[in-house]
This record gives sequence, structure tokens and C-alpha cells, in this order.
Amino acid sequence: MADVAATLAGWSSTTGSNAPSGATSIGTGLDDNLREIQGVIVRGLSHKGADIASATTTDIGAVEGLAHDITGTTTITGLGTVRAGIWKVLKFEGALTFTHNATSLILPGGANITTADGDIAVMISEGSGNWRCVAYQKATGKTVIGPAVGDITGLGTGVSTALAIAANSAGGFLTNGSEGTSGQGNQSFRRLVAYPQSSTTFTVTAQECVTRNPTSGITRRLGSVSVTSSDLSAAQGASAANGRDQSGTFSAGVIFCYVISGEGQTDALLFSTSETAPTLPTDYTEWAIVGPFRWGGSSIDENYRYRGSVCRIDGGYNALTGGTATTETSVSLSGYAGANTEEFLISGTGTCTADGSANYDIALSLRSASGINATVWGTPYKAASAGAGSMPTWMGREAWITNINGSASIYYQHTVTVGSSPSTNLVLRAFRYPNGAN
Repeated sequence: MADVAATLAGWSSTTGSNAPSGATSIGTGLDDNLREIQGVIVRGLSHKGADIASATTTDIGAVEGLAHDITGTTTITGLGTVRAGIWKVLKFEGALTFTHNATSLILPGGANITTADGDIAVMISEGSGNWRCVAYQKATGKTVIGPAVGDITGLGTGVSTALAIAANSAGGFLTNGSEGTSGQGNQSFRRLVAYPQSSTTFTVTAQECVTRNPTSGITRRLGSVSVTSSDLSAAQGASAANGRDQSGTFSAGVIFCYVISGEGQTDALLFSTSETAPTLPTDYTEWAIVGPFRWGGSSIDENYRYRGSVCRIDGGYNALTGGTATTETSVSLSGYAGANTEEFLISGTGTCTADGSANYDIALSLRSASGINATVWGTPYKAASAGAGSMPTWMGREAWITNINGSASIYYQHTVTVGSSPSTNLVLRAFRYPNGAN
């Protein structure tokens, strides 16, 4: 039987603390000791040990071997206690949160790492349950933390200066996508198509999509996207990929569709009542907003059809019925589109009562904000024969009205020169949304 300790962790760097001692009688156990020494060295320094299941404290020191596969998806906050100087090479088999701690689990960049299948971490024990990651290699080949501008040399003064300035600011680099008031700047789509797949599911396709984290400014180029949501009326927990960003079902009204992404995550859709700050599911970090559509309380309004930045509404929505105002009056479109909508396509029909000679001169003004220049419909009309009557004026006219005040509303007003009793119906046919699509 061998007298030496059976694991590398059981050996001491102090020679006199190791077995056997001078008083130990080796006898016929010499071969056992020699074989044990060889086994300990191989197992500790050049051996793939058993797989280790992830746990809050994943005790890697308790399992013999230099290299181990870490299975499961449980968040890791500690690696157990073993003497200082023990090395471990860990290969992760899936996505989990590797939690940074400034003392007990020191990771590159001083931040948590979301692992992915194939990622490698090289760890060294500093004793007393403390571990340091001396190298982390992502399966994608990307770095955990990119270099700061000041770390990059040889670029030339102009490039270095531009890199130090926020993207899309004066003197800085321009990036793909469109800057929008909703915080989606730098996101973009190419050949975007989005539509209800059924009464409770939604589909988005694009040849290319760039998502963005509006806090960090980091963008992610996804390539082609083709995603269909889950049943948006179904029960779910917290924010979920391809579902809602809330546990409860949506009330009737406008909701917003997003494409979301994250390191090691499958591209997905997300739906929210927020136009500027969706609550992302765990491990998703970037988004690109597609735009608004209507939720009827238990089903999607299937009339919405996006192609690029324009959403056509099959049949349209009656935004105003029988409007008679002769002073500037607002018409809210917030029940059909978002506050950040750029333009509304409005069509109208109108009637009035001619005077006793069958004449009328009544105009309809449409404005994007109070007091500004207007789109004016209506021309004077002279009947072929005398007699009062109700005459059509601006039947079937259409115009794009800019949402200049960011309130999803427009203004209308009748100007009566000849005739009386103007009455107007306005229909929202389409809108243009700043989703960066081309």
C-alpha cells in the first residue's frame, strides 16, 4: 500500500510535510509509492477528469484531473476550496452565468461572463476558496473584453480621434441604421417584411438585421432573420424570447415588436407596450424595433403589413367620422401607431351643403402640428343648375402628414367660404416608422 497522498491537491510544497516520513518503514511498499507518485502527477497535470455538473458552488478541486467539461446551465458563483497553485482547465457545455467576484472568482474585465458551448476557462486556485481566471477563450474566437481606443496604436491621428468620439456624433464614425427618438439609433433592417402569421402569432423576416444595445452602444449584425413568435395570448412567466416582456397578457391597444439578440442566444422576437425600453429576457442584450401594431385584447389585428419602414393597414382605420370643426382640432392616432411614427398616410371623404345657387367653396386643412403650414383639400364648385344640395368635395384624396410633434396626432379644420355644414371622414391607410429598414 502506498504512503504518499493520492491526489495532487493532497501534496505539499513543503517537502518535509509530505509522506512518507523518515520513520516510515517502506518495505515491500516501495513499488506502490512509486506507482502512486506517477499516477498523481498524470492525473493532476495531464489528465481529463470526469465531467462536473454546474452548481452555485461548483467544487472543481474535489474532482481529480486537469481538464473537465462543465455541464448544465446553473449560475456559478464559486469553485470550491483547494490549496493554492492547483490549475484547472474548464470547457463549458452550455450557456450559464459565470459570476465575477473581486476576491473569490476573479474574471477577465471584472464582469460576469455568459458562457457558451465550447468556451474554455483556465483557472488557478489562490487558496481559501479563491480562484482567478488567467485565460478565457470563447468558442467564437472573440475576446471577452475588447480593447479600449487608447490600447490601439498605429491607426493615425484621424482614426484615433474618430474612434474616441461617440458614433454618429460630429467627428465620429457613422454606423448603419437610422437615429431615432426611441433610442433605436444604429439598428437597421434590409428587406424587412413583418406581418401577423395568425390571430396570435407574428412573423418577421429580413435579409439582414443589426441590433443595438442603447446603453452600451454595442451593435450586433445578425445576417438573415426569419422568426415567428409564440402564441402571444398564452400564459408565460417573466420576459420570454418570442413572447411578451411581461407575465400578464396585454390589454387592448398598441404594442411594439422587437427583434432581440445576445451572445450565444438564438435570434428571437419580443413584444412590449414600451416603445423605447423593452424588458429583455435573461442573456439578451440588444434589440431592433420593427414597429407598432394593434392588439385587440386576445388577438392581433391582422390588417397590419410591414414592408421596410412602411406599414400598410388593409382597409384602413376610421380616425375621424363626421368631423365638422371649423377651428383647428386634433385627431389622435395613438390607438393605431406609436409616438415615434414619422408620417401618416391619411385619406378622406367629405360633404357639405351648397348655397341656394348650388355653389360651395369649402376647404379642409390637415396639419401635422398646430399653427404650421397645411395640406389643403377642396376646390370651389359651381353647379350646372340652380338649387341647394349636398355636394362631394374631396372624395378619395390622400396625403402623407408628418408626425412633427411626436404625439401621434394630426389637426384638421374646415374653412367655409360658400355653403355650409361641412362633414369629413378621415382614414389612416398607412404609416412610416423609423426602424432603419431599406
